[in-house]
Amino acid sequence: MRFDPEHLMYFLAIAFFLVAGLRQCLALADRLRGRRTEIAPQPLVVQPAREWVSRADCHDLRAALAQRLGKAEAELQELRDRRREDHQEVLRAGEERATRIHQRIDALGLKLTEELGVLRGELKRLP
Repeated sequence: MRFDPEHLMYFLAIAFFLVAGLRQCLALADRLRGRRTEIAPQPLVVQPAREWVSRADCHDLRAALAQRLGKAEAELQELRDRRREDHQEVLRAGEERATRIHQRIDALGLKLTEELGVLRGELKRLP
């Protein structure tokens, strides 16, 4: 007997659906029996909350959170100001460096012009 790839594909598909269906039937039977399902591992530890919280506790918590938020915003503003100062300092240093480089290039150009003048004078003196 010869097996075609098409028949093999049909056989594997039917086997897959039979196994999946059997697994679902077993899961349904377990659920109907009332077995508990457990999700493992537990991602969170659940703790019971206090039954009530007074308004004063809420106001205290809100004031503490507002204070923490104010400190965080002040630190953030300080970091932003420091970053701006550093950025300005980097720009100033870049400008100074560019100025020094251009001064050196200009001085080199003047020196080169002088040397070329001397060489031309020497060339004119040659017979």
